[in-house]
Amino acid sequence: MISDMAERVVVINSAASEKRVAILEDNSLIELYIDRDEKERLVGNIYKGKVINVVHGLKAAFVNIGQERNGFLPLSEIPYQQLVEDAEIEVESTRELAVKENQDIIIQVTKESYSGKGPRLTSYVSLPGRYVVLLVNSRHIGVSRKIRDRNKRQKLREIARKHRPPRMGLILRTAASLASDEMISEEIKSLYEDWQGIKEKAKHDGPVILYKEPDLVIRMMRDLHPKDVKTIFVDDEASLNRIERYLKRRGGELLSRLRLYQGESPIFDQFGIEDEIRKALERKIWLKSGGYITIDETEALVAIDVNTGRSAQEKNPEALAYQTNIEAIKEIARQLRLRDIGGLVIIDLIDMAKRGNYMRVISNLKKLLKKDRAHYKIGKLTNFGVLELTRERTRLSLSETIKETCPHCLGVGRVLSRRSLYSYIERRLMMEQERISGGTIEIRVSPRVADFLITTAFGGIKELGAKIGVNIVITPDKAVGENEFKVFRIHPYQELTSG
Repeated sequence: MISDMAERVVVINSAASEKRVAILEDNSLIELYIDRDEKERLVGNIYKGKVINVVHGLKAAFVNIGQERNGFLPLSEIPYQQLVEDAEIEVESTRELAVKENQDIIIQVTKESYSGKGPRLTSYVSLPGRYVVLLVNSRHIGVSRKIRDRNKRQKLREIARKHRPPRMGLILRTAASLASDEMISEEIKSLYEDWQGIKEKAKHDGPVILYKEPDLVIRMMRDLHPKDVKTIFVDDEASLNRIERYLKRRGGELLSRLRLYQGESPIFDQFGIEDEIRKALERKIWLKSGGYITIDETEALVAIDVNTGRSAQEKNPEALAYQTNIEAIKEIARQLRLRDIGGLVIIDLIDMAKRGNYMRVISNLKKLLKKDRAHYKIGKLTNFGVLELTRERTRLSLSETIKETCPHCLGVGRVLSRRSLYSYIERRLMMEQERISGGTIEIRVSPRVADFLITTAFGGIKELGAKIGVNIVITPDKAVGENEFKVFRIHPYQELTSG
C-alpha cells in the first residue's frame, strides 16, 4: 500500500464515527482512506458463495455471496494476479476454472462493487499479515520487489521454505526485511491457524462470510513499512491503545513512532488536510507557475486537461508548454493517488513541437507513478498530444465516496453526500463540545438531509448527543443548502455554529 521512496507522516482521525487516515509526504497529502461504519468494505473478505449462473461467452460465473449484487468470478485468470506485480513469484499458467450452477465455492473479493456492477472475485485465496502473505492455492514462494538486497532476498526465501505450511505458498512482504526468523514463523503459524478456522466455517451452508478484513486503522498498521514512516499521529486514545496491542502482537517496529494528538484544533485541520480534501473535490487545480489542470470524472473515463493559464507570459512557447506539462504531470500523479481515480484516464497535454519533450514528460510520469500503490499501464501518445493510461480500481474514488448526485440538476452535478455532511457536522460539534454542551440544540439542514439524519443516521445522532452532553433536534429548512447546516441553542435561542 505504501511505497518505499520517502519518509511519511501518517495522520489518523478516529475520534468520530467516520475513520480517516491520511498519508503526508513532504507536508503534502498523497493518499486518503475513509472508513464508514454503515458502508461495508468487501475487498479482502473471504466467502463461501453459491454459483448462480455460468456465462461461457464472458468466461465468467456470477456468484451469490450474500450481498446486494452477485459477484463476478472470471473463470480464466492469472493465479494471484493482484500480487505478482509486487513480488517476484512464479505463477502457474492460466487455467480455466470448472464450475457449475448451484455449486458452492470459496472465493475472495478483489474489487468493490462499482457503477451497478457487483464485486469482482477470485478463487485464489490469500491471507495477508505484516510480514507475509499466505497463498492458499499455490506452492510458490515470492519476495517483495522492494527488497533489493540479494543476500536478504535469499535469506528470506530460506526462512519461507523452512516454515511454509504443506501445499501452500508465501510472499515475503517488505516489512519482512526487518523481521527475525521467529517473528516471521510466528506470523505464518497464525495465518495458517486463521485458514484452518476459515475451513471450519466453510462447513456451513453458503452464502456465508468466512473471513472479514480488519478495519481501516489496523489494515494501515499491517500494510505500512517501518522504513517509510516517520511519525504516526492518532487523535483518539482508544484507537492508539488498539494499535499498540496489535503492533506488540504482530511486530513493534512502529511503536516508537506512535503519538497521541492532543491539540486544540481537529487533527486534520492542524495538518492542513481538510483544505487539501476540499481542493481534491474541485474540478480545477492551479499549478505554482500559474497554469492549471482540470479533472472531469465520467462513468466511462476520466479526462484531464493541461492549460498554461496565467503562466502564458513566457516568450518561448515550446519552453512554456514543456515546463507546464512537467509541472502538471507531477500534480496529476498526486491527484490520481489522492482521488483514487481508477479505470481509463485521458491526459490532454499542451501541444509541443519536439517529440523528445513529449518523451521526457512521459518518462517523468512513469517515475512518479512507481510510487503509486495501484497498478497502472501507460498507453501510446496520439498524434494530438493525448496520453492514455489505465489505473487499477479496487474501491470507489474520493469523489464517489464523499459526494452524491445533485437532486436539483437532474444528475449533471454532484454535491457533498448526506453521509459526508453528517460526518462533518459530527466533527464540528465534537470540536465545539465545551461551548455547546448542556441543554438542547437544533440542527437546521435541507429537507433531504434532515430526512437522512432523522432516519438512517438516527442512532448516530442520539449517540453523538450523549457523547457531547446535549439533546439534538433536527429541523428541515428549505432555506439551507444541500451542503450546509446551522446549529442553534434553543434556550436562549442563538446561533452557535454553521458550515
